[in-house]
Amino acid sequence: MNAQRPTPNAQRPAIREGRGGERPTRAGWTWWVIPLLAVVLAAGGLFVIARKQAAKKNSEFEVSVARKFEEQGRDDKALDHLARAIEFRPDALQAYLIQITILSRQGHRDRVEDCLKQVMEFASRQPDACFSVAGTLHRMGRIEQSLEWYKKALSLDLENADVSLNYGIALHQAGRHEAALAQFDMAGRIRTGHALTHYNWGNALASLNRIDEAIQHFSESVRIDPDSSGAQFNLAALLLQKEKGAQALPHLRKALSLAELEGNEALASKIRGALGIKEPH
Repeated sequence: MNAQRPTPNAQRPAIREGRGGERPTRAGWTWWVIPLLAVVLAAGGLFVIARKQAAKKNSEFEVSVARKFEEQGRDDKALDHLARAIEFRPDALQAYLIQITILSRQGHRDRVEDCLKQVMEFASRQPDACFSVAGTLHRMGRIEQSLEWYKKALSLDLENADVSLNYGIALHQAGRHEAALAQFDMAGRIRTGHALTHYNWGNALASLNRIDEAIQHFSESVRIDPDSSGAQFNLAALLLQKEKGAQALPHLRKALSLAELEGNEALASKIRGALGIKEPH
C-alpha cells in the first residue's frame, strides 16, 4: 500500500496550536527590549544632568576668575571670562550683573541695554533674579531702571520686606516720597522691629515736612539700633528744628562718637559745628 502524502495544509494546525516547531511570538523578545530601553533612557537622563552640572561649575569658575580681574581693574579680561561663563550657561545671572556693572562704568550704554534684554528673557518671572538686577542698577545710580525691576520683583513676591524696603528707598531717591511711604509701610507690616526700615521711613517723612512723624520713626530706629550714626544725627537735627535742644544733645554726642569711630569725617565735622566744637588739628 502506498503511504498517503501529507497535504500542504496538514501541519498548519500544529503551528497554530503551539506544538513542535512553533514560530516565536512578540512576547518572546519584548521581555529584554523594554528593560534595555529603560536603561538607555536613564543613562541619557543622567548624561543630560551631568552636562548641566558641568556647565554650571564651569560657568561659576569663569565668574570667579572675572571677579578677580575686576578687582585688579582689568575690566577687559573680566569681560572675556564673563562671556565664557554665559557660553557655558546662558542663564548665568551673576555673570550678566557683573557684565552690566563693568559696561556701565565704561560708558557702553547700548551694550548694557542688550544685557538687560537678555536677562529679561530668563529672569522676568523669577522674583529673586529681578531683585538682584534692581539692586545692581540701584547701586549704579540708574534709579529709574531699578524702579522697573523692583516693581517686577514685587509683583512676583508681594510679601518680601527687602524688596519693599529697597523699592521705597529708590522711590525716595527719585523724589516720589508718597509712593516711598507706601513701600516702607508695607515693609514695616511684613517685618516689624527693623531699624533700617524706620530710618528710611523717617527720611521720606522729613522730605514731606512731616516732622513729628519723622521723629517717631527715627526714635524707633535708634531704639532698635543705637549704633546708627545716621539715625542718631537725623533724630537730633529734627529735634533741634522743633527747638528741643536738650533732647537733641545726647543724640548729637552719640552720633559724633559713632561717626569718628566709623571714620566718617564729613558727618563728624557737621556735628562738631552743631555742637560748637573746634575741629581737631
